[in-house]
Amino acid sequence: MTFTADRLRVEGADETVQDAHEERGARVQDGRLRLRGRFDGLFLRVTEAARPRPLELRLAGEGTGTLYVGERGFWNPSVKWTPYPIAGRFRIRHPYTFATSGGPDISVSLARAPGTADLDTVALVPPTEPEHVIRNP
Repeated sequence: MTFTADRLRVEGADETVQDAHEERGARVQDGRLRLRGRFDGLFLRVTEAARPRPLELRLAGEGTGTLYVGERGFWNPSVKWTPYPIAGRFRIRHPYTFATSGGPDISVSLARAPGTADLDTVALVPPTEPEHVIRNP
């Protein structure tokens, strides 16, 4: 996922994400997803075809405070939160396995913690995927 101008773009050769959208006060601005308030965030759903494989949620950006990755599903409404303290530039690699996740729905959020985060990129890829993939213009 990238953030261009004022919108979220989902792209890639392997479809792993669907139904991606901003939550609460999250806004795409200047090529970044800006999170400023409680529960501002990003929602995405792992596609059925991608669920059998181990994946890694990769987040890159800048901020302060704590960024949370939440996993849940329709049949398991309680969210499994994983906190990631951030200070300045960050790269987060969050392992995702559908069988142990609690469901196909993933949220990236400030949750209730004070702080800010500007996400430059978000990717849900196999753990062996190179960090910097060559892209066609």
